[in-house]
Amino acid sequence: MKIAISIHSIKDLNKLKHRLFLYRSIFCLFVKFYDNNSLIPVDNIINALNIKNRKKRITYIYDDLCKKIDIYYQDKNICQFEHGKCFIQKQKKKYTNGCCRRCKYVGPAGCTSSNFACKMFYCFSAANGYTLLTEKDLPLLKCLSIRQRFILRHDFFSAREEVIKDLWWESIFINLFRIYPRFISNIILKKRLYHLFSFIVFNALIEFKIARIDTPTSANTASIILAIPKAPRSKKKILIPIAK
Repeated sequence: MKIAISIHSIKDLNKLKHRLFLYRSIFCLFVKFYDNNSLIPVDNIINALNIKNRKKRITYIYDDLCKKIDIYYQDKNICQFEHGKCFIQKQKKKYTNGCCRRCKYVGPAGCTSSNFACKMFYCFSAANGYTLLTEKDLPLLKCLSIRQRFILRHDFFSAREEVIKDLWWESIFINLFRIYPRFISNIILKKRLYHLFSFIVFNALIEFKIARIDTPTSANTASIILAIPKAPRSKKKILIPIAK
């Protein structure tokens, strides 16, 4: 069985996006899709739909999306990198490598892998004055399920192969035990575990309103005094050490 895809307007493209959940399902496992003189290029969508092996389809979609992003930004130096520093980090001498910073996949010439989430991200300061690529500009994303798109946009600081494996699992709950431990091992454990722990403890104390904590202070810690009213005439003070 064959199905012709003919896209002559944005309206036709939007209709195709709504049908993709059916076209990529098991009901179209033996269907061959082909282009019928479309005015808007949809070759990548048709190619993805004609790949019936699930992992191969995910790999094709992922690589094509990353390629589209690279082509869009290849002539734009949004971060204005010079000597390993973006234009914001030039004002702070101790920081390098832009938003990637301590990611283990950072190499002398940039990222040694290919990560969709990282490629799509730009900080507000860098993006000011530029037109950034959005998910609406990548209709091929609709060939992935809602869960896969959720995983894809949050899977930062991971290698290409790991992201593709996460998409293949397509389970948010399973990937919670894959993505976040990998994020911690790739970034936080290198140098910032103590800062992370202090931040979590501080927020936990504030949230549950712990009235008192006995923690020794030192020359390397700063103290934050929180006043929690217990009676109209008195206030109890809490000393919480926060690493500098």
